[in-house]
Amino acid sequence: MLGVMRVLRRRRLWARTGNVTPPRAVVPRRVNLISAALLIGGVAIGVLLHAQGVVDDGFALRMLWAATGWSFGYTLYGVGREIGLSRYVWVGLTGGVASSLILILPVSFSQAVLALGLGWSALLATSGVVAFSQAWAHVNRSAND
Repeated sequence: MLGVMRVLRRRRLWARTGNVTPPRAVVPRRVNLISAALLIGGVAIGVLLHAQGVVDDGFALRMLWAATGWSFGYTLYGVGREIGLSRYVWVGLTGGVASSLILILPVSFSQAVLALGLGWSALLATSGVVAFSQAWAHVNRSAND
């Protein structure tokens, strides 16, 4: 997708506005590596526990979604720390910890997918609405001054 985006920028946007260099990626390589390690490590732990007979098939499959939530949560946490946005730090920590509920609750694989998707959607939407309402209040205060 990055290649497609580069081509589209070069042909469409930059042809009209002039050639610009896109900014450096916001997420540091270290954050991406740790996030990938969380995902791969979580899945590996689920597979190893299943191979040892400690957990059933359902737990091993749900571990995939829990590890996905941990990985995404850490990415948001890392971005929040990198750009100094405490809202992302809070969302990342909350979502990452909440993703662990998939392992504790007696849900099926498909229910775990639904819970993860709805949980992250609700968390991100709530965060966005709070940020928007705070910005809107600030604009209204500035207009009244």
